[in-house]
Amino acid sequence: MFKTKAGQRVLYSNANKKATTQTIKKIAVIGGGWSGLYALKILREDGHQAVLFEASDSIGGIWKYQENQPGGVWQSTYTNSSKTYLHASDYPLPEALPLFPHHSDILKYLHNYATHFHLWNHIYCQHNIINLKKSGKIWFVSIEQNSVVTNYEFDAVVICTGQSRVPVVPSDHMFTHFCGITMHSHEYKYPTEQMKGKSILIIGGGESACEIANEVSSTAECVYLSMRKGRWFQPKHNGPHLALDTRNPRKARMIMKNKFLHSYAVKVYEMLSIASFGVGGHGIDKWAPKVPMLSGIVNKSREVVDKITIGKVIPQQGVIDIKGHSIWFENEAQPTHIDMIIYATGYRPEFSFLDNYNSTQLYKLVFDIEDSTLCFIGMVRPLFGSIPALAELQARWVSAVFKGTVKLPSREKMQKCIQQDAIYQQQKFPVDYKRVPYLVDHFEYADYITRQLNAQPNFWWLFFVNNKKWRILMNAPWTPFEVLLNDPEKQGQAYKNIVKEYRLKKETNHFSLSKALFASGVGIAMAMTLLFQLSIKTISWLLKE
Repeated sequence: MFKTKAGQRVLYSNANKKATTQTIKKIAVIGGGWSGLYALKILREDGHQAVLFEASDSIGGIWKYQENQPGGVWQSTYTNSSKTYLHASDYPLPEALPLFPHHSDILKYLHNYATHFHLWNHIYCQHNIINLKKSGKIWFVSIEQNSVVTNYEFDAVVICTGQSRVPVVPSDHMFTHFCGITMHSHEYKYPTEQMKGKSILIIGGGESACEIANEVSSTAECVYLSMRKGRWFQPKHNGPHLALDTRNPRKARMIMKNKFLHSYAVKVYEMLSIASFGVGGHGIDKWAPKVPMLSGIVNKSREVVDKITIGKVIPQQGVIDIKGHSIWFENEAQPTHIDMIIYATGYRPEFSFLDNYNSTQLYKLVFDIEDSTLCFIGMVRPLFGSIPALAELQARWVSAVFKGTVKLPSREKMQKCIQQDAIYQQQKFPVDYKRVPYLVDHFEYADYITRQLNAQPNFWWLFFVNNKKWRILMNAPWTPFEVLLNDPEKQGQAYKNIVKEYRLKKETNHFSLSKALFASGVGIAMAMTLLFQLSIKTISWLLKE
């Protein structure tokens, strides 16, 4: 344990030693971002002796803006998920915040969260994890502080360092032939003087690539945005008060569980998107998607299309050759002169403190199947939704397992589940499953964890006993408040918060998936009726003598 001098904080005490050896565990939480703070709060709330270690000088993770250091948000970053998905289940975001808050608002929220739940005394900044090793039932954690390395002992370790650790750049050898300036989005903060008047190529098909292209185009002479694979685009909002990610209530999700209705609904959604915005939801043939909508990551940064319409951003397909400053794109005979390349090609997780660790053996992306005292929180990427919302659910699950109120399956069953999930993911996300191995359906994943926690309401019982509550829960947008609906102490406030979000959505939402499906069904039925009548008349005419 911590050897402390007078006046220093004690990492954990031996008080209630009997309880500690039975249910209360000494737990190291690694990483002081969103996921780490949720984990620390929930573990301590459940009685565990948890402490959090953060390598930098402050909490916030990627949401802490650092102008002179790589990593984290850039100056103009706003969230891509609406605030409905971002708050904790028992600590809402301020109502005054916009639908998509600025990174400074998020950092302030995280600091307020730590203050509200009295977490600061259990957070140790500038404590860098050097190594983790298990011996018997004890985890030995080597921590560096002020160039001094000390070992500490824990019963369990929860890693919350996230996915955005090591920047990924294209491995193709041709990129070494480029003679201009290169950088990764990891280093980007804002348009610089170095970019002024230059021809800049941005490589990537995600939201970061589009947002950087949109921003840099105001400074550069011209920006080329290269995507190797097609991509579906969707706006973030429908007007200033309605986020599109809230248009997926439980009622619609129940309809979508049926394979036929799911395929039908996706087709209707595609038709509406193409009718409104063109192919792929953006109208750019070069970026035409190769899979149906919702079968891959959907890009919500459509603002770049506005810059394409005025010629400030030029859409391109993949790069096929590079010589000096000349770059050839697919289906382009002539090269393009490029002064600078920005790689917005994502990240890969890294656990340098774990020797040769294979993170593919995680049950539901959380528990190491060889040793469930090693857990990961935040190692998940939802198609829609948010990582923080799922991270909070993961933290509740981990804490319940450590406490003994929830049991994990056997190693064999967990291994089989990992294999089944891999097959399912490959079928559901055929284009992105290799590049983003942690890609999940937010709602399916959330429902799975809430069932493990016995935190999901009995909707059949509610239908007969309290139909008004049933209707609200069926029509309200997904929200982190749902996990508290079976909690005797918190369910009242949770339901009030859900009602508030439901009424807000009802006031601003003039679109209904069920009505759209019904209207399209009626339209198809009418068209089939007319076609049938026309066929009968045609046959009758042909049979006439």
